[in-house]
Amino acid sequence: MKNPTIQWYPGHIAKAERQLKENLSRVDVVLEIRDARIPLSTNHPQLDGWLGDKSRVLVLNRRDAIPDAVRHGWDAWFRDRDIVPLFTDAKQGKGVGELSRAAEAAGRKLNERRKKRGMQPRPVRAVVIGFPTWEIGVDQPFVA
Repeated sequence: MKNPTIQWYPGHIAKAERQLKENLSRVDVVLEIRDARIPLSTNHPQLDGWLGDKSRVLVLNRRDAIPDAVRHGWDAWFRDRDIVPLFTDAKQGKGVGELSRAAEAAGRKLNERRKKRGMQPRPVRAVVIGFPTWEIGVDQPFVA
C-alpha cells in the first residue's frame, strides 16, 4: 500500500492567501499590523514578495505590553533596516493619530507621483493586514 501525501497546509488558508494576493494588486498602501511583543514572529514570510514596491506602514501594536527599553530596541533594529515602525496601543488609542498621519503621508506620495506622470490624483486605496492578537482572560470567552 502506497502512503498518501499528507496535506499540511489547510485549504482555507491557501484560499485566503490567493485572495489576498489578488486584492493586493488593487491597493496603494498597506498597513501591516504586528504584535510589538513578537514583531518578527508575526510577520508572514512571503509578505515582502507579495507587496513588491507598494507603500507600507509597519504598525507594532500592543506597545503597552512591552517595556520602554524593549520598544526602543525594536525601534532601533527596524530603523537600522530603513523601516520606521509605529508603536500603538489600540485598546487605549495611543499612536492611532500617528498611524493616521503616516497613512495619509503615504497617500500623498502616491498622488504626487501620479501628478508628475500627468495623471489626476485619486482616492488612495489602503488595506490593513496582519496577525490578530488578543488576550483571553478567565472571565472572557473566546469569540472569533
